[in-house]
Order: sequence, then structure tokens, then C-alpha cells
Amino acid sequence: MKSKLIELLSKQDIFIGENFKQNKSAFLFPGHGSQYPNMLKDLIEKEDIVKQVFDEADKILSELCGEKLTDKIIYNNDEEKVTVEEKLKKAKVMQTSIYTANYAMYKLLTRLGMKPDYLCGHSLGEISALVAADVVSFSDGLKIVYYRAESLDKIPEEKRGGMVSVSVGKDSEFASKIINEAKEKCILALHNTQNQIVLSGNDSAIKEAVEICKNNKVIYNVLQVSHAFHSNILEDAVSYYYEKIKDINYKEPKIKIYSTIKNRLYQKEDFTEEDFAKTLASQLVTPFSFCDIVKNMYDELDVNTYIEVGCKNILTRLVKDILSGKEFYSIETNIKAKDDNLCVERFKSYMDINNLSLFKNEVSKEDAESKVRNIVKTQTSYPLDLIIVTDEPMMLDLALSKATFNNIVTEISKTFNIDKTLINNENISLEDIMNIITSDAKPVFTEVKVEETETKNTVKKATLVKAVNNENIEKEIKEIIAEKTGYPVEMLESDLDLEADLGIDSVKQGEIFAVVREHFGY
Repeated sequence: MKSKLIELLSKQDIFIGENFKQNKSAFLFPGHGSQYPNMLKDLIEKEDIVKQVFDEADKILSELCGEKLTDKIIYNNDEEKVTVEEKLKKAKVMQTSIYTANYAMYKLLTRLGMKPDYLCGHSLGEISALVAADVVSFSDGLKIVYYRAESLDKIPEEKRGGMVSVSVGKDSEFASKIINEAKEKCILALHNTQNQIVLSGNDSAIKEAVEICKNNKVIYNVLQVSHAFHSNILEDAVSYYYEKIKDINYKEPKIKIYSTIKNRLYQKEDFTEEDFAKTLASQLVTPFSFCDIVKNMYDELDVNTYIEVGCKNILTRLVKDILSGKEFYSIETNIKAKDDNLCVERFKSYMDINNLSLFKNEVSKEDAESKVRNIVKTQTSYPLDLIIVTDEPMMLDLALSKATFNNIVTEISKTFNIDKTLINNENISLEDIMNIITSDAKPVFTEVKVEETETKNTVKKATLVKAVNNENIEKEIKEIIAEKTGYPVEMLESDLDLEADLGIDSVKQGEIFAVVREHFGY
């Protein structure tokens, strides 16, 4: 069970290893609300595989509507940022950007050799899951998303409605009160956690729901979405959406998908072309319970490792709330307020300190060796009988130039979907490469320092993501808090909130974390 102290440290990029067993794993793809200006810009600039996904999206959308996605979501100054923020409110931009970012992050993780046991997408995120499982191609998936948005644009603006999240339980008296007392009817669209529901309704219904929340001092949040999703308000969009996607070829998934539409795992028979198009179209008006889905995955499918694949950490926070008190792992791959590249290294540190492995060997040794030798043959023109797998450094053994070595390493990493940095070593042998390709063992993610920006005005210094594993960690942190605040150690329970329960303001918290960082050599 994770304490509030441990959660606070993780926000400071300090992770403490858990001691429970890893079971099955799931990639979770976020939906509406995960978009933001300059989403994944840092990764687009650094990671070729991420840039390739966005380049492909630009090409496809240029053909569909004459405009590039990146022109609508990337900005370089404050004036452009305001314009991008407005563009992201439009369904076509919002939905295609979320979908593309999800898939780009997925490709980055698969390049690291990761493959989950299950996939699940929250609302719009389900289309990302379908593409990750090879049900449809990235190109067809983007078209599905584009036509999803286009169908929504057919609804007059004054009839599109909105959504509001309310911090109450689905079966609570207040949930019934707000749904029944709003002058215009609200619909329970989403059940996100035990303590959060999301209502859909027309504009007047959402305004009325907000007033009821205010009057009853209940926490609420009007969502930044374009329509009242998962409600019959969108009924008029369903038939148009279906007609646009019915002729796409849908295949059986290569990775199991837990559907938020079906509220179960997809089955083989779900993927006949006509029927599946109807399933996707029905998503617009179908409410669902993410809370129940996560519980079912945990209880029935033995999933206790959840990785959010996309922008922000909305689903990671929901999982932590849903499974509170249970033994599980949950980590995001992106946080809006942090550098994208740091977020990836942060993710690697979490995986490493918890000894988590999503590296699955699906290649036979014979098949791998044949492919590797043929890659070497193509790049060198050597006959196959001269290309022998040995433990001698490949560069020396085969008399390779640096350029040829680099070409071979690049092709091997692409062919076997592994991180190039794992094999880009001039002393590596073909035997070493074979062991990496055919091994289930995960590579060790070491501490990685993100390059410090040279700009004089920069506020963000280089950050070292550090994994800490110490059974006495909480005791040591409590001693630091006691010294800085005067509270006796025995009073500092692990689940107390520093501000709400102990009255420790943000300034004093900053002082505490500075000492914690110094203490652990961070």
C-alpha cells in the first residue's frame, strides 16, 4: 500500500521500490482532456520514432483536410500559444492530436522492447488501443478519429453540450440529487473512480449541475471537451460516423483489448467489418465505468501493472484512486509540467527500481540469427558463410567501418524493435546482440541525466532521476520532517497530508524536500 509520503516523493522524481510481485501488465491510452499546446514537442525534436509518427499524421491529415496537425498544436511564442489553445478546442484537432500522441508514445515504448499483456483506452483512447493491437493501421486509425470528429461537427454548436466531473460516488445520494434536480436532465456518462463521476448534458444542464455543486460545497470541474460525450445528445452523429468507417478492414487484435464499449475483453467474433464499425460508432453515446474496468482487470485478469501511454497523467491518478489499498504499480510516461525527455527517463527509473519487466521474447534463436546474419550480409556484401555468431567484438571480427557498424546496429534495432542504445557499443559481439534479442530479461535502466539547457534565462536546471530503495526510507523522511517542523516522529503517520493534516505550507514543504534531496544524494 502506497503512503502519502511515497506519493509526495514520486512527484519529486524520487521513487521507492515496492516489494510485491509483478503480475500481468496493461497499457492505458488516455482520451479527451489529455491534449495541451506543444504536446510531446520535446520528444518530437529528440526521438526519430516520435517524429516519424507525427510526420505521418501530418501527411495523412494534409490529404484529408489540407492542414498539418503539428501546425495546430506546436507553438514558438506566446502569441502562437493563444492560437494553438483555441485550435485544440476543436474536435478535429483535439482528437487527432490525442490519438497521434498516444501512438507516438506507444511506438517509443515498443522500441524499448516493451509489450503489455493487455491494452485499454479511455473513451477516444480505445482507438489508440485498436491500432496498437494491429486491428487497424495507424493511417486507418487516424481516419477513424478524423471522421469521429467530423461526425461531431455535424451537430449544431448550440446543441453539443458539455461535461462536468463531480467528486462523489456513483451510488451516493448527491449523485442522484444532481441528476434529478437539474432543470435540464444530466446523464451519468462516466464512472471514473469510487469518488468521481462525470455528467454529460446540454449547456443549461451543465450550468445547473455546477450551481448545485456550488450550493452543496461539492468539488466539481467543467471539462475541456467539445461535446457531451457518452450520452444520447450525440445520437445524431452516430449514423454519419458509421457510414464513414464501415468499409475499413478490422482484424483480430494481436494483443488483448479490454473494451470500454463492451465492458469486457474483445472477442474474435467482434471484428466482422460491419458489426465492428457499429460498435465504434456506438461509443459516442455509450456510458461506461472506468472504475469497474480497472477493478475487473485487477481482480479477474491479474493485472497489477498499469502504464499510461500518452500525454498527462489523468489515468495514472484514476488507477491510484481506484486501487487504493491494494498492491499494484502505476506510472505515467508524460507529465505536462515536465520536460518530455525527462518524463521518459523518470518512467525508466520507476520500472528499474521496481524491477518491472515488459520485455517479451517472441523470436526464436534460429529466426533471430538468420535475420541478423542477413542484415550484416546486406550492409557488407559478405557471403553468409563468413558471417558467424561469435563472442568476439563484431566491429573487429568483421572488419567493419564505423559507418557500416552504425548501419547494421540501426537495422537490427528496427527489425527487432529494440532500443538502439542497448547494442550501439563498438565492443559488442554478434553473440551479445543475439542474447539481447532472444532474452526475456529487461535491460537495466541506469540513472540518466537530462542535458542542461545552455540558455542563460532558463529556470529549469538539469535533473537527475534517481531510484531509491531503502526499507528505512519512511523512518528517515519522518525524522527530517520532525527536525524541520518540531512534530514528534511518532505523530507523523505515513498517510497524513502535509498541508491538510499537519498545516505545513508550500514554503516549508519546499525546505523539507530540499533536505530530502540532499540526504539521499539526489
